[in-house]
Amino acid sequence: MHDLMHDLAQSITGNECLSVVDPATLEDVSKKTRHLGTSGHFILNIHRILNTSPNIRTLLSSLSTEWSNRIMVTADSPKPRSLRALGLTHPDISRLPISIGFLKHLRYLDLSRTDIEALPDATSTLLNLQTLKLSNCDELRKLPKDMRNMSNLRHLYIDGCDNLKQLPAGIGQLSSLRTLTKYIVGNDAGRRIGELNSLDLGGFLELYNLRNVRDAADAKEANLSSKHNLRSLILCWDMIAWNDSCYRSSAPDVCKDVLHVGNGEEVLEAVGPHDGLKLLAIRCYGGERFPTWMMDSLLLQNLVEIHLGACAGCEHLPPLWQLPVLKFLYLIRMGSVKHLCSSTIYGNASNGTLQAFPSLKRLVLHTMQSLKEWSEDEKTVEVVQVFPHLAELKIINCPNLMTIPKLPSLKSLSMKGTNKQLGLVHSLTALSSLEIEVDKTSNGTESPPLAQERKMSFRDFRSLENLTFTASEDMAPLLEEEEEMKGLSSSLHHLEVIRCKWLFLSSQQASSPLGFWKNLTSLLSLGINDCDDLVYWPEEEFRGLNSLKTLTIRYCNKLVGPSRLPLSSSSSGDGEFPPNLEYLNIIHCDGLVEWPKLPATLISLSVQYCPKFNSMTEGLRHATALDDIYITDCPSLM
Repeated sequence: MHDLMHDLAQSITGNECLSVVDPATLEDVSKKTRHLGTSGHFILNIHRILNTSPNIRTLLSSLSTEWSNRIMVTADSPKPRSLRALGLTHPDISRLPISIGFLKHLRYLDLSRTDIEALPDATSTLLNLQTLKLSNCDELRKLPKDMRNMSNLRHLYIDGCDNLKQLPAGIGQLSSLRTLTKYIVGNDAGRRIGELNSLDLGGFLELYNLRNVRDAADAKEANLSSKHNLRSLILCWDMIAWNDSCYRSSAPDVCKDVLHVGNGEEVLEAVGPHDGLKLLAIRCYGGERFPTWMMDSLLLQNLVEIHLGACAGCEHLPPLWQLPVLKFLYLIRMGSVKHLCSSTIYGNASNGTLQAFPSLKRLVLHTMQSLKEWSEDEKTVEVVQVFPHLAELKIINCPNLMTIPKLPSLKSLSMKGTNKQLGLVHSLTALSSLEIEVDKTSNGTESPPLAQERKMSFRDFRSLENLTFTASEDMAPLLEEEEEMKGLSSSLHHLEVIRCKWLFLSSQQASSPLGFWKNLTSLLSLGINDCDDLVYWPEEEFRGLNSLKTLTIRYCNKLVGPSRLPLSSSSSGDGEFPPNLEYLNIIHCDGLVEWPKLPATLISLSVQYCPKFNSMTEGLRHATALDDIYITDCPSLM
């Protein structure tokens, strides 16, 4: 239907609007063309386009080739008076020529997700430009120094530009600006927080380097409370890019150099926003207390999402449990917080039942070593309905949290913790997705082996569809018990095992927990990662996986290839793979030499970064349905 509608639209507009995916169809570009979109695998020569279509108004390109860097506007190009919108959004683009300044009538320029490092200063001569999009330009380090002259600029998107450490002076002179997704507070004139004072900003705003704000009076110059069109506000005292590295428990303490900035509390008090915010994030805050405006549930009543990260001095949270529409809460590296709720919970009664976090859907607790309880008074949890609608919970590196309240709506749990904590999962039998990992490096209370505690059990997980686990020695008895796995026989569709032992036969093992595999009759996809016990093709283990469609094996460096079983021992006699397998991916298996005979049902095969892999002909012989083969970085395959 989409293709039919496209063809119909094309027939109506003729060559006025063109979408080009094949270089041959560039011949259709003519003087009548006004709007052109390109994608595919070819070089786009803007010089030629402007010559052929001098009246073109829109040019949007997302080329996906290594030649994308040849996109250019040259000095001898015609001086286009018609081009209003230009979008070049492929990572290969790393520069713009100074001749970009020739596009005097440009209203819209999108360079998002490119590798561009600096915009030419000539960009600031585009006085008609209204929208400049540079989102997620990871390499961007410099904006034009005279941007303050771009008087018609209304929207500047620079979020995700993690290497951009300083903005041009005088941003506050852009009186038409309505969207500024990121502002970096500086120390010198023209870069202080007061530049925001008269800007009527809306949408999304990140404020970085708040440690450069001198005092409360300086902070009030931002005038955030009057910016009623703002919907998302991020306040950060550092320049830390809040990416995956901040979530790793092994990463060094983030923001440690700003924890002793003495004016943090007065600055945060002075940048209080209006009551219409939907998202609020506070990161790298060095104060010991949150501001009074965060204690006002009416001021925060419209918040849907809150992020608090690396506020190491704060022991108590604001009364977030009272917020009526809060759906997403992320608490990351809040090392001093001991509980989530105070001993007194007010309001939010539903059908006569007092509720805390009445609308919360997703909760992430990450690297909170002091967190011990859900409430300051655990009796509160017994009389108050806590998290009545929580569907997704992540508990990562919170070693002293030893209880989980009743969570009637919980469907997804991700937990990285001690052996003792894994026993907490036993009551959450309605889960559809479970990810567990034992963290032996945790600094929490010394934990006895899992067998000595309330045991985690798969037996009652009748609804579990997705399971990911990183096995520890103490999980071996659980995985070896056939009765434990029977509860998963009809529900489990997706399984990923990481750094597992005891699950595969090896030259050092005389037995295998076949009971683990025997009951996985409904399994559709299986991922095996970093399992050194996987040496031979696991024919015996996989014998009952008749529903399996997708198999992915990564970083199993001892995997050689052939089955350890003689051909006569195979139940089918015609191969070691599950009989209905359609997709096979083998990645970074350094010891892989060859594979056994592939099943006739296989549709797609991918082998990547397997340096010893040298034979595939015999295995492919029976794969008559194979449509797609992708092999890369296998130097021994000749």
